[in-house]
Amino acid sequence: MTDAEGAAMGPAAPAPAGMRAAGRDDLIGDRLPAGFGGATRPAVGFTADGRRTGFDGTGGTWTASRDASFLDTSGTSTLIGCAGVDVGSQVSGARRAAFEGDTPVMLDVSGNATGHFTQSVRRGRDTGWIRTAAHPRRITRLSR
Repeated sequence: MTDAEGAAMGPAAPAPAGMRAAGRDDLIGDRLPAGFGGATRPAVGFTADGRRTGFDGTGGTWTASRDASFLDTSGTSTLIGCAGVDVGSQVSGARRAAFEGDTPVMLDVSGNATGHFTQSVRRGRDTGWIRTAAHPRRITRLSR
């Protein structure tokens, strides 16, 4: 994270007690909102080169530091979104990323959760599927 990116974040509350910081490498991969039971599977993907992709056509860039500071710059959107969950807002409103157990959690500037996400496969692994305990059905990978 550059000094300019850090300054753009402003001071954010630390992750709540019991959560561990999520660094950049911890977040790389495709994620689904935890507990989402809708007909569609709204995913967000974080790439190693700092790009963010989304099921709803959104894109942008992101960065994170070892102390869990997080910054997302929302880019273009080609669709309205996914009924039932606004993944884009959950991510773009986050200023910290942490883990509650094995669950990635996005936190706003006050330390409140903006979204909980499932663990998923890391990009570059040729599995072709996302498979988690919360979403046991096979789901076609959205991007490589």
